[in-house]
Parts: sequence; C-alpha cells; structure tokens
Amino acid sequence: MKKKTVRILTALLVFALLTTLLAGCTQDEMDLFKAMNNTAKATSVEQQANFSLDVNVTNNAPKSKYNNFDNAGMMSALFKGINFQINTKQNASEDKSIVKAQVDAVVEIADISTKFGVWVDMNSSTGEFKEIIKMPRYLSAMMMYETKDYKDYFTIDFTKLSKEQAQDSKQIFEAVKFFNDPVRTKKLEEFSKKYLTKFNPGFAAITNSGSKVIAGKKLSTYQMKLDDATLKTLISKLLIDISKDPEALAMLEEYVLSYLEIIGSTSSTMPSNTFKDMKEQVKVGFAQFKLAQPLIEPQINAIMKAFAGVKLVGDKGFVINFYTDSLGFIVHQDGVFDVHIDMEAIQQAMGKITGETKKTNDSDKVVFDITAKYNVENKNINQPVKIEMPVLTEKNSFDFSKLMSGNDRFNDEEPEASERPIEVYVNGDAVSFDVQPLMMNGRVLVPLRAVSEKLGAQVNWDEKTQTVTAVKGDTKVILKILDDVANINGQTVKLDMPAVVLSGSTMVPLRFMSEAFGADVKWDGDSRLVHITTK
Repeated sequence: MKKKTVRILTALLVFALLTTLLAGCTQDEMDLFKAMNNTAKATSVEQQANFSLDVNVTNNAPKSKYNNFDNAGMMSALFKGINFQINTKQNASEDKSIVKAQVDAVVEIADISTKFGVWVDMNSSTGEFKEIIKMPRYLSAMMMYETKDYKDYFTIDFTKLSKEQAQDSKQIFEAVKFFNDPVRTKKLEEFSKKYLTKFNPGFAAITNSGSKVIAGKKLSTYQMKLDDATLKTLISKLLIDISKDPEALAMLEEYVLSYLEIIGSTSSTMPSNTFKDMKEQVKVGFAQFKLAQPLIEPQINAIMKAFAGVKLVGDKGFVINFYTDSLGFIVHQDGVFDVHIDMEAIQQAMGKITGETKKTNDSDKVVFDITAKYNVENKNINQPVKIEMPVLTEKNSFDFSKLMSGNDRFNDEEPEASERPIEVYVNGDAVSFDVQPLMMNGRVLVPLRAVSEKLGAQVNWDEKTQTVTAVKGDTKVILKILDDVANINGQTVKLDMPAVVLSGSTMVPLRFMSEAFGADVKWDGDSRLVHITTK
C-alpha cells in the first residue's frame, strides 16, 4: 500500500472516530447527539472528573541470562493504579470568545501524588489572555534557579509578551473563533445529522438503556458498547463510507485548509511560503486520494483481514454510559476502555499488509493490557459559577514575560534538524531554488527546472496535459503531475512520490530524476544535504 494512501486513510480514521459514537443513528442516537450539542453550547458548568489507568505488561520472550531482569513486572507495578482527579469551573460567553476557568487537579502515579491548579482569563475579541498556574512544589523548587526564591504561582499575561511571543495567544484566539464560528458550527452540525442518519453499520452502536436515579435525579441512560469485532466493523464501514462520500471528503479538506490558514496567518516563526506549501500538500494529498478512490475499499478490507485475528479490544470492551437530564444536558458519564496490544501479532499483521516479513525478536514479544476507567459529573450547567482567582504578589508569583526579558537563553537553541532547509549540491556546486526543496512521504522534492539544468537536461512543460518531459542525451523522462508512474525511454517506472505543483513550481522527486540520468545521489539526513555526482 502506498504511503500517501495510508496517510489519507489515517486522516479519515481520525474523522471516523469522531463520528463513531453516533454511527448509524437510530432515534436513541439522535437524542444523544442533541444532548451532546446542548452540553457543548453551555456557557457555564462545574465538572468533576475522575480517571484511572491500569497497565499490565507481559513479556513472552524466553528467559535467558541476557533476559533475567523483569522489565515487564517493573512497568506493570509502576503504571498500575494511575489516577487523575480534575475539577473544573467555567464561565463563558455564548460565542466562547470570553472565558474564565479554574482547574484543580491531582495526579497519582506509583503512590506519588502531585497537585496543581490552572486559572484562565481570556477575551479573544480584545486580545486579553492571562493564565495562572499553581505549580507542584517540586517544580517550584526546580524553578528557583531562575526565580531566586520559592514561588507558588507562574503567570503568563500575553499582553505583556513580545510581539513574537504573543503570536501564540493570537493563534489561540483565532482557533477559538474558528471552532466556535456559528456559521461553521451550524454547517458541521447539519452535515453530521445528515450523514449520521443515512449511515448504517448493521448494528446499533448506542442504545437507550432506560433510566437511572443519580443524586436524587431521574436521568435517561444511553449506552455505547463495542467489542473487538464490532469496533473493527464500525471503523472499516465508516472509512469506506466516508471515502466514497464527496461531501464528507470536501468537509474534511475544507476544515484542514481553513485551520492551516489560521495557523499560517498568525505564525511569526515560519515563513508564509511554508504554510502555502503545506496547503498545497493537503490539496495534493486529497487529489491523490480521490484518484486512488477505487482502490480504497479493497485496501481497507485487506487491512481488516490482516487484523481479523489480532485482538485489539480487551474482554471488558469499550463501554460508555451517558446520562441526560430533563433539560437535555449530559450531566453524568462513566465508562471503561479495555485495550489489548500484542506487539508481535501487530507486527505480523502489518507484514501481511505491506508484504514485508520481519523476523521477530524478544522486544516484539511484549503484550500490553490497558484498562482505563472514568466518570464525569456536570452540574450547575448555565448557572452562575463562582471562580476564585488567586491573589498574586511579587513574593508568591513570577511573571513569565519578565523572566523571558531578563534571560534569553531559552531562545538561542539550535533549530531541530527537521526544521533546517534542504540543500542540494551537484558536483560540489550548490543549486539555488526559487521554491525551497521539501520532504514529502520520505522523498525530497525539488523544482524541476533548477535541478534539470544542473544535470544538463532539457525540460519541456505541457500545460494542457500537465506533463513534464526531460531529455539528456539518449535518455528521455516523462512525468505527469499526480501520476505515480513515470516513463523512461518507453519503460514504465513506479514512483514512491509523484510530481506535484507547489507555489507555482513543478516539484519532482530528486533521487528519481537524478538516477534516471545516471547520477549518483547521497542523502545526509543529519545535516539535510543532498550530494549529486554526475557520470
């Protein structure tokens, strides 16, 4: 299976999982859908949430003198009984542009308890955004290297930050507007109702299980219950159905492109061309996916067949109970997620999909059984909620903006290797590009004309057929935009990555073009350098 198809399928999987709770909407499921929307639109709420996590690790590798230490037992003991307690209070305007929130949390891992708190005061319409964090004591002690004294609170007032630092808050504001835009929200809600009504996985994922009295209130109860087989069936049918639905694909593409537009317009650290290229890559990815659409269902079926005998959901299954009150709000939830991860079985299934067989070693013979449980209570929905902001003084808090202005050592780090520009040398001479080379699907793409001229090839572009022809001596190479095959002197050659158009330039896979004309190519991943030597 081609990597590009796998990546689009991954995006579709995320989209599918977002709709899994309500797939194949019966009336029960539509009632729950309405309750979810009502609860999401609430302007105030107090929420008490408890999460627990148990991880059991089994090592099936044979014991030997090199494998005596029980790593699996140590991991099981360390990650058994992880607990989170999170209490949240929130007041917000209807459009969520103004938000005040308070979070008190306790995390318990291996009998070690950590407490912390967070307060948020945000008005995205005026650009005000303040965050206060009450740090765990050990973090406060560690920060004494910078603060010179023990402080309880760490504050970030984005109006006091430099222009570059404040860009992060601008992105947050724009993201809040994006996800709460009434036109976009209504469009998504209407699409979801329409789609979920017509989709039918062959079974009811959610059922109305009657009523239950909790804290003296009679609540309607809805239950989602999936085991290993039904979860796989639901996901595969959702993926296939969405892949065939032009409206769903258009909606997903629109959301990705719109969100990239927000990130690109508010970023101070990445050039605008980078985000423009990212948008072009998204468009290329969806275009490639649509071209490959007839192959998607067989590929999904092949994946599911390979994983048919691989247990991914434990015996407890995936179970979520939703409890709604007479006003149509979800006031209580509880559930369990039982996950089974057999590394050796998964590796063998992946081998069936890719056609590659890999010898398993002892590190592959590990099995993880993960059980997560949770319960959530929502109260005082759309009622006044009192949020107590802490009183801050110079003695009990330190300001992030002052810390940054007084110490710039946080800003002089070397860029990550993956962020450095890709440089190309032909016979030791650097190649200059109008559009910078980039990495897509593990392949370096470069502007065709610049590299072809360095290789001594003549290039012709046919706008009507979107075809590139490059000729050097007796070698003639023909590439068509978005086509995953090329032609070299009449012979068809498969491509890992097709030619694409980005920022008005035809981008081609560098290694393929160079080797097609008899050149040697060496890639230095650490320094992101490509060295090409012509013969």
